Amino acid sequence: MNVIVTGAAGLVGAEVCARLAAAGHGVIAMTHRRTTVADQSTTPFTRLAVDITRPDLGLTPRQVDQLCGGRCTVVHAAAVTEFGRDDGVYDAVNVRGTAHVLALARRGEMPFVHVSTAYVCGEHDGSFANGYERSKAAAESLVHGSGLDVVVIRPSIVVGTESTGAIRVFRNIYVMLRLIAEGKVGTLPGRYDACLDLVAVDRVADLVTDAAHRFGEVRGQTLPAIAGRPVTLRECSEVFAEYPSLRAPRFVPPEVFRLDTLPPTQRRYHDRVVRLYEPYFRRRTTFDDSATRAFHRRRPALTGVAHLRRLLDYCLAIGYLR
Repeated sequence: MNVIVTGAAGLVGAEVCARLAAAGHGVIAMTHRRTTVADQSTTPFTRLAVDITRPDLGLTPRQVDQLCGGRCTVVHAAAVTEFGRDDGVYDAVNVRGTAHVLALARRGEMPFVHVSTAYVCGEHDGSFANGYERSKAAAESLVHGSGLDVVVIRPSIVVGTESTGAIRVFRNIYVMLRLIAEGKVGTLPGRYDACLDLVAVDRVADLVTDAAHRFGEVRGQTLPAIAGRPVTLRECSEVFAEYPSLRAPRFVPPEVFRLDTLPPTQRRYHDRVVRLYEPYFRRRTTFDDSATRAFHRRRPALTGVAHLRRLLDYCLAIGYLR
């Protein structure tokens, strides 16, 4: 099987490339501006520099013809995932970029595996916490309306591996973990019964790889890629308190939280960072992964509080947290 993987240098995309190549599949690893693919296997990939914000991904007509004639499956993992970016960036990459990849897949009648996010469900009132969620919901709508054979994978909050807690890049939730651990934001708006669904990157990559390899079994389905058990904010606070060098956060119900009572330094961090993540500190959202469990029978080996400890242990071991 030949597989095109967009976002092949990304957190999930690189892991998917490695798994597909190790299984003997031909992998066309698409990256932006010749970004280096973080190889996880000794099997070489075919690397292709693209720009998904451009029609035909910026490729030549000859390159497009070769791809469309190659009987490929597409795994679309390219996206801007950082919070706080301008809406124009999300629209260009996550929405129009998806439209351009879909157009290429449609020309080649390629099966399409789309990596979305579990949080396309938005808030309880139908709104979205940020531009990232909104753009991923819009992209998913394009996928479902494309007329292609599709599978949608919806990861929750992607974090380090089950076995070691290792992760290649520290973004998003890791930024908050560091600010909390260093005491730069000690008091935050949030509910102790809110849930953080922290899914290991290897679990997500395994599911995406299986969906591409066994596409016919899940054609047309949406498969959440979630933790076996989320952690509550109360559990997060208690786990942080187990580590002598880390500060434990204090969460205050959002309706009574007063930013003006905090020291100036903490207020600045709230304005710049915490506000981006505050919706996740009040959500009690849980996800139904029964369809995933029926297809992908490998259960998480480590979940919940035990996985959170492993993530913190890794961050301390390499010096990201002190």
